[in-house]
Amino acid sequence: MIIYSNGSGQECLGPLSIFVEGAEMGFPLHVEYLNSNIFCIQNNASISVEITGGNPNYSCQWSTGDTLPNINNLEPGNYTLTVTDAALCSQVVEIEITLATPDLPQIVLATEEGCNDCTLADNQNTYLFIGAEYMVQVFDLPDQKDLGTIETCLHFDTETVRHLDHLLLQRSWSFRSSRNKAKVYLFTTLDELNTLAQEAGYQNFEAVDMDEFSLVKFDGGNLTPDNYEKVNYQLTVDIIPFPLESEVYYVEIPNILFEENAWSRIYLQIDSEPTSTSTTETLLNEDLSFYLQTNPVNSTLTLRTDLIDHKGLGSIAIYNKLGQKVHLEKFRNEILNQKEIIVNDLVAGVYILYIEYTDRKFSQAIKFVKID
Repeated sequence: MIIYSNGSGQECLGPLSIFVEGAEMGFPLHVEYLNSNIFCIQNNASISVEITGGNPNYSCQWSTGDTLPNINNLEPGNYTLTVTDAALCSQVVEIEITLATPDLPQIVLATEEGCNDCTLADNQNTYLFIGAEYMVQVFDLPDQKDLGTIETCLHFDTETVRHLDHLLLQRSWSFRSSRNKAKVYLFTTLDELNTLAQEAGYQNFEAVDMDEFSLVKFDGGNLTPDNYEKVNYQLTVDIIPFPLESEVYYVEIPNILFEENAWSRIYLQIDSEPTSTSTTETLLNEDLSFYLQTNPVNSTLTLRTDLIDHKGLGSIAIYNKLGQKVHLEKFRNEILNQKEIIVNDLVAGVYILYIEYTDRKFSQAIKFVKID
């Protein structure tokens, strides 16, 4: 309900237009309400407003006693905002915050940086919002244990970032959780995906095979691609249209692992479009050979080769003694000499490291022993 009134008999310029963030602008007295608190144990709904029209120098009075345009940490219920302009013209907006299912009728993807947190119980899920705009969706996987508090921040780089020979989406996400197990949906826009694809040499996002995309997670350091302590990859990703908002896509991380109470930052990355390889380059394989800097290995496997500046296109896989693939990563125009592969998560035993180039006829298998 919206009530518009004159104050003290003065002439009002307007009418005022109060816009709840996430709604379309340009329609006087048009307000849409967005829920920003879904299945969260604690109260963390938010209302963001933008005021236009009338005489500037507005004052706000919420039913909570707050006097700023935006209010946070709200529980379900009814909230009233009275806006008064310099001519004492006022407008009253009543907004209801309710708990809702994730199938929201209308939500808007965040396009500015910000952070939020939520506390989830076992088998619950929520969108996390910046104001009234969503940035991620988090699921507490059913295991009879509460996920607890999960903090999330949304970041935007001013230009496309490169990690090794991969290009990274300008939108990225950081997480910190009191426990280390969750499923997460990351959201991005078609425009952002097209920009990433074109920077990598493709015509557009639709021209890229899904195999060229992967997720990379940086742990420790300052969480940027040029300063981190550990890096992990999710090599198989599907980028799926989001049914609740046009030209928005999401990527699922089915089981994300966090360092307890430590921040991790996640990027979507793409391989550059491969260029043609000359016949001469294809034949230069006879001097290429790899070995491990140390064997057995404890936590980090380091590759060495006498061709220290050699670059190429291919993949590195690790197989256990049962022939099961336990690690896979791709490389493109990357120098493999002194390349480090984290093997902390492997149990003690015998493994095969398999290096294969796809731009030439070369492959090599190296046996190594993992110790605790």
